[in-house]
Amino acid sequence: MKNIAIILLLFFAAVPFGCQKNEFKIDSDTTCSPVAVGSREPLPVLTVADGMLVFASIEQYNQVRALVRTSTKADLMAWQLSLNFKSMQYYYQEAIGQICCPDAEVVNMPAIAANYQGKVLYNAEEQDINPLLPIVTTGWLLNTNGEFRVGPSLIHYTNNNVISVVDGSTAKMTAAVSNPVENANIGVYVHPLVVSAPEAGCCPWNLNAPSVSTGNSNGSKRIKTAWVTNWDESFVAHTNLGDIYSVIFTYAGYFHHQRKSWGLWLVCQRTQWKYKAGETATLINIPPNCGCLPPGFVNPKIINIPLNTSANECKLNFEREVFGILNVTPAVYNVLDLCVQNISVETKALDSNLSTSNHCN
Repeated sequence: MKNIAIILLLFFAAVPFGCQKNEFKIDSDTTCSPVAVGSREPLPVLTVADGMLVFASIEQYNQVRALVRTSTKADLMAWQLSLNFKSMQYYYQEAIGQICCPDAEVVNMPAIAANYQGKVLYNAEEQDINPLLPIVTTGWLLNTNGEFRVGPSLIHYTNNNVISVVDGSTAKMTAAVSNPVENANIGVYVHPLVVSAPEAGCCPWNLNAPSVSTGNSNGSKRIKTAWVTNWDESFVAHTNLGDIYSVIFTYAGYFHHQRKSWGLWLVCQRTQWKYKAGETATLINIPPNCGCLPPGFVNPKIINIPLNTSANECKLNFEREVFGILNVTPAVYNVLDLCVQNISVETKALDSNLSTSNHCN
C-alpha cells in the first residue's frame, strides 16, 4: 500500500488537475469575477525601501492597519501594485486566484506552486497552497521576509515570534532571528506570536475543533481544519516621540473543507459555512494606577462573531482586534499578558452536512 501511495503522489505531481465547480481553492471574498476597486476610503501612498513598507510614524501604521482591516482584497491588491510592492497576502491571493477557473480549464498545482516558490507555502501531498504566515491583516503589510519598518525601526514576524530592532540594524535582526532572545539594553525585543502555556486558570489561546468526514472513500468530504487562535502582534518602534511600545492582540479563525479523490484528500471543496465563534479575554498584569491605558479602555474584551452563513468557498478566515494599538510604557509592555477566560468555535459545512465544534470555559 505504501508503494501505491507513492506512485499516486508522483502521478498527481505530473498531471494537471481539472478545475471543476466546487473544486476551487478560494479564500473569503476572493471570487472568479473582477471586483470593483475604490469602493472604500483610499489607502495612502507609502514609502517602499529595500523591498519592505516603511511607515513614517506609529500614527501612520495605525491608520493603514485600520484601513487594511476594512478594505476588500481587490482594493488591497490594487493599492500594493500602485506602490510597486507585493506582500505575503498579495502573493497568496494571486496564487489561489489562478486556481479559480471555468470547467474546461485545467490547473497544474505543482506548476503554480513552483511559480510562487518562496512566496507561498505549498503542501505537495495535499496539493494545497497557503500564505507564508497565517496572520491576515498584518500579512498585507509584511514582505516575503516577514518585515516592515516604522520610522528607522525594523520589525520581523516569524512563525513563532515578533522581533523588534529599535535602531533598525539588520545585523542585530539577523542575530535575533537565529537566536531569538530579548536584549532591551541594545534595543532588541522578542516575544512569542502565540503563547503555548496559558496562565493558571485561563484557557489556551489556540483552540482546535475535531476534524470530521463523511467517510474514507473517493468522493468523501471532510472538515479538515476548524480552529481559532489569538496572536500577540505587539512590537517596539522608535519615533520622533521616542520609543513607542505598541500592544496588539488579535483573535482569528480558520476553516478548510476538502473532498477525497484518487485515495487522497486533494480537492479543496467549496461549501457554504454556517458558523459562530468568540471569546472573552482580559488584559492582565496591568500595574495599579499606571495611567498607561487610554480613556474608555474596556477590560475584559468580549469578541462575538454571531451565527452567519458565508459565501460558497472552501477556505474561510476571519480576524478581530482584541486589544489593538495600546501604546504603553516599557515596564507595562514587559508584563502585560492576555488571559482567555472562554473561547469557542462552532461550524457546519452545508455542502457535506458536517459539523464540528469546541470550547473552553
